[in-house]
Amino acid sequence: MVNVRGTERTMVDPEAVLTIHRRGEPLADDLSVPEDINVYLGSENHLSVERKYTSKFLCDLDLALYPFDVQRCFMDLQVLSAATDFVVLAEAISSVSYVGAELLIEYEVVGVKLAVSNNQTMAEAEVEVKLQRRVGYPIISIYVPTVILLILAYLSLVFRRDNFETRVMSALTVLLVLASLFTQVTRPPRMQILTSNSAKDAPSLSPPQTSTSLPKTSYFKMVDVWLLFSISLIFFVIVFHVLIDMAADGKLFASASRISSPLKVAPAEGKEAMEGGVSVVSHPAARGVAGWILGESPDSRFDRNRNLGNKLFTYALAFIPCYFSLFNVIYWIYIFA
Repeated sequence: MVNVRGTERTMVDPEAVLTIHRRGEPLADDLSVPEDINVYLGSENHLSVERKYTSKFLCDLDLALYPFDVQRCFMDLQVLSAATDFVVLAEAISSVSYVGAELLIEYEVVGVKLAVSNNQTMAEAEVEVKLQRRVGYPIISIYVPTVILLILAYLSLVFRRDNFETRVMSALTVLLVLASLFTQVTRPPRMQILTSNSAKDAPSLSPPQTSTSLPKTSYFKMVDVWLLFSISLIFFVIVFHVLIDMAADGKLFASASRISSPLKVAPAEGKEAMEGGVSVVSHPAARGVAGWILGESPDSRFDRNRNLGNKLFTYALAFIPCYFSLFNVIYWIYIFA
């Protein structure tokens, strides 16, 4: 047994059962032998040794697609008593069957198959167990809560704009909850496969201990990418809150809160000239970034700031759903492709 914890091999002891399958007739009596014995040909009468083995085979899990991962665990067996010139494994009559429960705590047993190889110096057999993770619990405990939290953070954009503290504190609370969920880790799981080499018993799986937190790995998992995306989306929500509040106070762009100072005084014409009046023409200030956002700048400072806040509010309502939709398209295509 190659990939087990420690060194294990088959043995013949009081627990082993040797069976003689007598299917042929004995040879003719040899009168030169002074004993009354029957001799049978080995090609017609088979011997079988049956013993139950309980071993723990290690399986290294690749959790890059967690919790949508599919694992393949192997049980490697090798004949050490003799080379393939003397002992080979009969591939035609070799088989493996799994009779345990298909639905485990974290995984579902999708299939079990056997591969026999007599091409090496020693005959080898490999049992492959395909396991697919049950995604019901991770979706309910991770994805659904994060989506609800993202919706709450998005709804904070439609709160009253004059209540900046409430809007920002709502988004920050959601961010703290997601950060605490992201930092939950546990030791990496290992699947232990209990196997039996007897003809009557089939291998069974011993699932790893479950935990409500995420498995610890040295690489990013897909659930980590999802949580990082959720944190970044709430970050953008907070940024929009700050920008909208600064725009309302006239602090976002200087050109948005400043009225044109240069004035041009020209002689009045017509009736105003008879009355001795003058006409005042203001020079428009440089539009800059605020002018690009606002388009035609309003005349008053209040209208300027309100228009800029409305534009930023509209951009926020459109940007957050587009960002969420684009990420989900790429995320789920990568997983299921």
